[in-house]
Amino acid sequence: METEEEGFLKNIFELFPSTCFVLDITTGALTKTKYYSLKYSSAFSLYDDIQFGKYTDEIRDRLIQSVSYRMRSDVPVGVCLSGGVDSSAIAGIIYHLLKEHIPLNIGDRLKTFTASFSDKKFDESDYAESVVQDTGALWERVFPDEKKMMQNLGDLVFSQDMPL
Repeated sequence: METEEEGFLKNIFELFPSTCFVLDITTGALTKTKYYSLKYSSAFSLYDDIQFGKYTDEIRDRLIQSVSYRMRSDVPVGVCLSGGVDSSAIAGIIYHLLKEHIPLNIGDRLKTFTASFSDKKFDESDYAESVVQDTGALWERVFPDEKKMMQNLGDLVFSQDMPL
């Protein structure tokens, strides 16, 4: 499904992933270019232990490299930790990088931030806590509610650089 480039604000357009703008400073022409498209195949093949190992190694290496790139910062970096697979994997990769003595700008220890809810149907804090215990990270929990959300909505939109 293709989404619209123009967001909530008239004539303000989102730059989608794998896309860049090039501005010709002589003519003022602005060109948009898609520099990457994910290759997809619906073909099936038989399971192969060796190929599975290669894919597993490649995915792990790419994830570690991706997290390493995003740790480059002039201010300490933390992790939004929901307790789900994605954020838990990121926290685990950072922990792994620290154990390997790879310098990261995180301050004294990795800092994690979790939105917790009193209704257990929506709360994943138990999972996040497991990750915190395994990684030795500092854990900051917030308990959002409607009133706080409305008070902080302007700051949230400003921080995200776009309405969400």
